[in-house]
Amino acid sequence: MATIEVNINGNRHSLACRDGDEERLKALASFVDQRAVDLVGKLGQVTETKLILMTAIVIADELQEVLSGDSKGEHLLGQLRDQDVVDILDGISEQVDGIATKLASA
Repeated sequence: MATIEVNINGNRHSLACRDGDEERLKALASFVDQRAVDLVGKLGQVTETKLILMTAIVIADELQEVLSGDSKGEHLLGQLRDQDVVDILDGISEQVDGIATKLASA
């Protein structure tokens, strides 16, 4: 199993992944980082937990637009063409579970 370092909104995170999936995970993390940075630019600095939650919701909304055939979704689909939607949903699900765990223990 491989380990990579990614940055989300300037915060460094170590992530484990299957051997050979390093570049894919880095690309997914870059996609998440872009959305997080966009949110911070609009809303200002918020807690990391809230930022992750809001980012997950924005990405889930974008994904729903893609799946529903919305015209905005077509543009997003072009950005995501090299990414497997099932993997994205799995990643979002894991992040939401992590957020729920953090919120439950807060």
